Amino acid sequence: MVALLAIKQLAVTAGVSGAEFEKAAQGQTTQAFVIFTLPLMLVSAIAGVFSDRMSKRTVIIVMKGVEILLMGAGTLALWMNPAGGILPLVVLAGMGAQSALFSPSKYGILPELLPHHRLSWGNGQMELWTFVAIIAGTAIAGPLLDLAGSSPWLAGLVLCLFSGIGFAASLLIPPVPRARTTGGIRETWYAALEALRADKTLVLGVLGSIAFWTVASLVGQDVLIYAKAVLHLSDTLAGFPLAAFGVGVGVGALLAGTISATKVELGFIPLGGFGIIACLLLLGTASPQLGGTLIAMACLGLSSGFVVVPLNALIQWKSPPDRRGAVSAFATTGLWRRVGRLYWIRSAVGYRIQCQRDLHYCRVGQRPVNNLGSVVAAGNVHSVCTGPIDPHALPAHDHRT
Repeated sequence: MVALLAIKQLAVTAGVSGAEFEKAAQGQTTQAFVIFTLPLMLVSAIAGVFSDRMSKRTVIIVMKGVEILLMGAGTLALWMNPAGGILPLVVLAGMGAQSALFSPSKYGILPELLPHHRLSWGNGQMELWTFVAIIAGTAIAGPLLDLAGSSPWLAGLVLCLFSGIGFAASLLIPPVPRARTTGGIRETWYAALEALRADKTLVLGVLGSIAFWTVASLVGQDVLIYAKAVLHLSDTLAGFPLAAFGVGVGVGALLAGTISATKVELGFIPLGGFGIIACLLLLGTASPQLGGTLIAMACLGLSSGFVVVPLNALIQWKSPPDRRGAVSAFATTGLWRRVGRLYWIRSAVGYRIQCQRDLHYCRVGQRPVNNLGSVVAAGNVHSVCTGPIDPHALPAHDHRT
């Protein structure tokens, strides 16, 4: 909604169109993304402490309460300045910090509530309803702003209502004990590193999660620009491609969780990975119109569901119970550092990536970006050039847990 407001204001005041509008809109979206991501990345460094040293149920409830306050602040900001301005961006930064504190407890609580044979099913349900919420938020953001007209704070009131519903639902979570009673930030990070060094499968799960969400974040942020600048959709329709992606993820997650039955089915990961590659190639080479984009995004989401469910279940299963929050926070910090770096490279050098490794160069030429695949391709080339993270490069230390 913040990005749509910025793009809407840009269309009214800047008087640009075509490639210039696409570039300016991309700048507005990237600015909103960075404002959300930077606090998320920084606060993730300490999120594992709260998740492990406090009851995860308590963290979830408190963070849902904070969400209500932030939505109220956002509503007030839009009432004071319907055009948006600085205050909604401050609220967006607060949401980034809130998400960082919320996420490790959200995913870490599942193994504490469910037996192992229900873990894949639980993750399937979690991702299904998570993306139902994403679909709803994406699909109604444009129509809400259209209906609100010159009073966008009315849309903020709707967000306050949904936040209240989420807070009420969090009160129904069964109580769970604290994972551990000692350890600060330093000890929490050492605990996460120890867990990763002790289990190569867990390292691969974390790296896989980082890779998946890096691509998903790049696609999710750019599909709005693609819808507005290339497909020329109205605010009401601009969220439909991302909503199609959300529907696909929800269905894929539900299927993966159901088919997995009583085990963590890692065989789904390469299957979903091939589907993701095929869909991105289609989007990048064919640049389809609205109908083809919706189908491709839905298939992309379906494939993603078969990746994210086993990855989440694997990390939850392999993480030691007393440091699940620490491992999750470690993965989140690594993810958003990588995504933030790719966005910085893309916006700072005009979609040109040039990197050197062993006297070999990989380049993505500078040219107008008019499809989703080219954006993701830039990130993938950068990943190839910089190389994968070596799990054996994790530092050794004397801390014992």
